[in-house]
Amino acid sequence: MREPLIVCVLAIGCVGQRHESFDECTAGSQRCYMGNLEVCHDGHYTLDEECPLACNDALGCVVCNPGATTCDGVGAQICRDDGTGWDDFECDPLQGLTCDLDTHTCNGECLPSNLEQSNIGCNYFPTVTGNEVRSEFEFAVIISNDRGADAQIHIEGGGLTTALTFTVPARSVHVQKLPWVDLLKACKATGIIECGNPQNGSALVRDGSYHLRSTQPITVYQYNPLDYGLPQMPCSSDVRDGCSYSNDASLLLPAHTMTGNYYAAAWQNWYSRTSADFPGLVTITATRDHTSVTITPTAPTQPAADLPYMYPGQPQTIMLDAGDVAQLFSRRVSTEEVDLTGTRISATEPIQVIGGHYCTETIGMACDHMEESMLPIEVLGTKYIVTAPEAVDHGTIFTGTFHIAERYVRIVATEPDTTITYDPPNFRLAPGQVAPTYLANAGDVGQIMYALFRDSVQITANKKVLITEYMVGGQESNIGDPAMSVAVPVEQYRTEYSFHAPVNYDKNYVNIVAKSDSPVLLDGTTVTGFEPIGATGYGLVRVLLDNTGNGSHRLQSNTPFGITVYGYGAFTSYWYAGGLDLKPIVIQ
Repeated sequence: MREPLIVCVLAIGCVGQRHESFDECTAGSQRCYMGNLEVCHDGHYTLDEECPLACNDALGCVVCNPGATTCDGVGAQICRDDGTGWDDFECDPLQGLTCDLDTHTCNGECLPSNLEQSNIGCNYFPTVTGNEVRSEFEFAVIISNDRGADAQIHIEGGGLTTALTFTVPARSVHVQKLPWVDLLKACKATGIIECGNPQNGSALVRDGSYHLRSTQPITVYQYNPLDYGLPQMPCSSDVRDGCSYSNDASLLLPAHTMTGNYYAAAWQNWYSRTSADFPGLVTITATRDHTSVTITPTAPTQPAADLPYMYPGQPQTIMLDAGDVAQLFSRRVSTEEVDLTGTRISATEPIQVIGGHYCTETIGMACDHMEESMLPIEVLGTKYIVTAPEAVDHGTIFTGTFHIAERYVRIVATEPDTTITYDPPNFRLAPGQVAPTYLANAGDVGQIMYALFRDSVQITANKKVLITEYMVGGQESNIGDPAMSVAVPVEQYRTEYSFHAPVNYDKNYVNIVAKSDSPVLLDGTTVTGFEPIGATGYGLVRVLLDNTGNGSHRLQSNTPFGITVYGYGAFTSYWYAGGLDLKPIVIQ
């Protein structure tokens, strides 16, 4: 005979006794009932644990429910994602937040618990990374406000001596140029085409990043540099002294989506025909004070003040406060190439990680800066679809003429014993090349080379992987130069995107990967011409974007789809993911 409900509710020590509950349940499932944790046994819920503070259906007994906030008019706290305790949180007026004394919570659209887990947010850390471009060219952020209300923007730190404040009107785009941070750029020369070798090595710069906050959710991109030609000396095939030669861009992740767990992708040191030795880079920015960062590099790194030599496989820990930047340059110790791809970074607080290169060839005759924001391990997936950029007609040494650019793809394992499969399984590779199917250790890297790899391919792993793509030099594809993009897990596709493609570039494209039976609208017009990708059920279309507006575009569909955005100027290019969800993915 079952015990009466009141006995289990009131009696002390009734853990394990069955409540008077006839709710059917699945063995092992759990729920919160009257503030306590119940677990399913024999098809019915029974009390498992009395929760002294709070109960969460997914986490069980917790100190507080994730995302809950408290405030007292001065300070505020927000409950950690795992419910283990509270973190101090300012009801930041620069993010439009106010503290409600009646409810003891922060209020506002920019409250982290009110924001979706995506690249759209209110709190960003734009950060200069190493680039040999001459200093007349300018670092910049592009801010896209897709909301129906104006966004008040505040930027401080970095190379600014006083903070900037300005308004980005509703449904508009603002370009904001910002001073270089010399130690991070590592190239301070002016009046020459390029700097050549870095003028300093790795760097730890206190308050070296910019801190950008908004009163409305926005999308932010950083351009390093913004333009590829100087206004006083336009860049062309005839007038090359005004060309930057070395550009890329990054989609920035908002701070509320960052974590302390990353693997990084970069590129190997480039030893040029002029004896220049250009490093790959990993750039780490702290978002909170008292952040302990442990780095396990895959290559030797250069030292700097407060930044020691680092050696492959040997963890090193550094301390950073909010806005501090540690930029690691790979260090050649012999004639062999060294590469920071696969470097593991862990931190006690959320951090931003950007991987890339000072300036490098991938294949071809000229170098270009590369950078991209790395995705936290928590949001990485097991399934990706990679697509090559549109180019112009060009041939290869193997045969044929193509309008699709070659590229490299790199796959970084985050766990041991990672297996990889492809759809279609027999995509075209360079003669003698075999696509990687097994990575033995966390941090191991598999690579697919550029030659003839123009096919769209779904890459599936049994464990989480980080995937990056790299454009090749313009001598190979007759357009652009190296650029880098992170691939988006299929699990993080969205049903709509507002993205920006800067009209100061000659040509801009978007690659759209969508379900074959789902219509996609670009700026209100149905997109056609999708080509199937193996047996995935997805198709690809490459769209040349209209360059006559302000560069803002909108894509919509009734099912999730993915996009990458890229553009070409004279002797240069950029490439980044056009947006993504950043929800934690749990692999069973």
